Amino acid sequence: MKTCVLLFSGGVDSTTTLDMLVKDNFNVYPLYIDYGQKALRSEIEAVKYFIKKYNINQLKIVKTSTYKDIQGHPLLNLNKELDIASTDLTTSKNFLHFRNLTFACIAAIYSREVNAENIAFGFINKSTFNSFPDTSPDFVKKLNDLLNIIEPDFPIKIIVPCISLTKKEIVKHGIHNNISLNKTYSCYESKRCYKCESCLDVLMAFDDLSLEINIKDLKRYNPYKLITE
Repeated sequence: MKTCVLLFSGGVDSTTTLDMLVKDNFNVYPLYIDYGQKALRSEIEAVKYFIKKYNINQLKIVKTSTYKDIQGHPLLNLNKELDIASTDLTTSKNFLHFRNLTFACIAAIYSREVNAENIAFGFINKSTFNSFPDTSPDFVKKLNDLLNIIEPDFPIKIIVPCISLTKKEIVKHGIHNNISLNKTYSCYESKRCYKCESCLDVLMAFDDLSLEINIKDLKRYNPYKLITE
């Protein structure tokens, strides 16, 4: 059976990735990384819900203080406000530099422990907003090259099932496949703020689907409950 370590946060993208992997007959090892984020409790609640739903027992939670020890980033510091959604994410204060590279290194270590030949991220590269640079296809390619240089005798492949999808397509997939999107958590804050890029991306996706999908289904699956009649 194919095996995979999944970086899992309980958000719309990583939950859709989990669904795709399970249906593609992967043995999935979900990995949640606690790096001191404001959204920690809400994310873990979502993660545990989906782990139970998909009958997965091997959840791994890794705690790292790297970011808190080095910088007081708005994603971590309760006294610092996040930026309101920006179209230029590379200059947004919400961008946590090297996060996905750090996560990939942790996942690579764990993959060796469980003999998983794949590491999955829920990256999408087509957002309402410009994508972060460490979710791009070029980043994935170079990360794969780097991992194979470091571990030539234990090849690990980064896989990104959602990389070509828009947020709208991901939400549509979730609704059509009965994924409990209303149980996901995609906000940067401890409670849904309705104004960060992550919140607005999901909200806009649901809004864009209002002409394609029954309004009752949209309201049932939407974690924000803002669909208008």
